[in-house]
Amino acid sequence: MLTAGSQVSLSDTLLTDQPASVSAPRTHSAKLWLPQRVVFTPDALDEEFGQQILARVSTQNLEVELLKSNRLTGLRQDDVRATYRTAKNTLAIVKAPAGALRLQPTPPSADWQLNMAEGCPAHCQYCYLAGSLSGPPVVKAFANLPCWPTPPPTSSPAAW
Repeated sequence: MLTAGSQVSLSDTLLTDQPASVSAPRTHSAKLWLPQRVVFTPDALDEEFGQQILARVSTQNLEVELLKSNRLTGLRQDDVRATYRTAKNTLAIVKAPAGALRLQPTPPSADWQLNMAEGCPAHCQYCYLAGSLSGPPVVKAFANLPCWPTPPPTSSPAAW
């Protein structure tokens, strides 16, 4: 027990006078996310990068579905949990909307970003986004990335 005048180091916990346990260094690499199902829209397959993604996915022995329209279908299930599970295990290859092809500021910093994808494959319990976004939380990768505009050599990103 801590007594008056005793020193507490950063390695000690605040609730006991015992040193905090030190976690062992990780001896394995992080697990990469692989979807169970990959869906392609027709517009995405019209893009060269979409074809490259299809070829790569085909070598991974993943379930591939070529959609007949540019609308993502087949994600809704009988209940909310099944819909969430299906969406989190699905990667949709789509063509980015025109608005996504612009540099976007990332406040409060002075940085700019170009989104290459939308969504998140993680299942964080504290995440509020899964319940606040409309539709199933499917991960979307953009097939028209190589077509994104390149900045003029002398202009600022805001001038794009």
